[in-house]
Amino acid sequence: LELSGGPDWNTNGVPILLTMTIQDSTGAEVVSRDVDLTITPVNDVPVATVVTTTATITAVQTPQSHNYLTAVAPGPATATDEDGQVLSQSCTVVAGSAAAFASGPTLVFASTTPSVTAPTTARLEYTLNPVTVPFSSGAPLTFTIECEVSDDGTPVQTLTLSGANRFVLTVTAGPPTFTVASSVLTCLEDNSATAATTATQCSFTAAVTSMDDNGANNGFSAVTFASTDPQWGTMFSALPSVAALPGGPCPPGGGGVCSVDVRFTLTDNFNSQGATIAFTVVATAAGSGQQSAPTTMYISV
Repeated sequence: LELSGGPDWNTNGVPILLTMTIQDSTGAEVVSRDVDLTITPVNDVPVATVVTTTATITAVQTPQSHNYLTAVAPGPATATDEDGQVLSQSCTVVAGSAAAFASGPTLVFASTTPSVTAPTTARLEYTLNPVTVPFSSGAPLTFTIECEVSDDGTPVQTLTLSGANRFVLTVTAGPPTFTVASSVLTCLEDNSATAATTATQCSFTAAVTSMDDNGANNGFSAVTFASTDPQWGTMFSALPSVAALPGGPCPPGGGGVCSVDVRFTLTDNFNSQGATIAFTVVATAAGSGQQSAPTTMYISV
């Protein structure tokens, strides 16, 4: 005698009483027996709904976060026996350089213990590493990220977000920035770029930030100066130049940020004209050639 069939979906744990009766060809009962049927629960794979699988950002060093998953639960809505399971995650960069990430990528759940009837959400979070983002002539970079959501049931079950559910991140090279503590520079007529100490130099320190370093020193290829004031060309015996501060963080790659020392040598006795001249400073990225927004400064002699 063979019986076949199956319980309702996710029915388990409560014994089911089966009464089996065997009859002969006349319909008379020959034998009847009761059988307890116990259904053993099986741990379900976590579930989730993908909200979006793509994002395009400009290369920055600040933490990034994307709305990736919704309806995240340890199992389907009918698997109430799985409430209380704790969710965990792992993400892998399967295309592109994982070294481009200073932290992450990782899934961050709004709750790691959602119920199947009150699911949670998950965001994809990461921070780029400016030293190892390998831009080449400003071309965008693409990273493909595959994440997994696991429960802590027995046995552990894992949902793999593969194929079309992978997250594809496109990173474009943003322009550099040029930042100074003060926009006004006051110099004595006899100060120069070659003076023995910074106290007697006509100079200022700036921070140049560039995620697009293309492996080049400092992440920028040039810092240029311009002014529409007709005295600009006569106030210097040596035009402004840029040098890395001694001991400053300016190795190849530059970590995205480099301190630079901008130095002037003034024409002797130029201060007799009592001039305050406006000028602009622009930094150019080594890889893409993108330029920072002009920074307006003033030099008073």
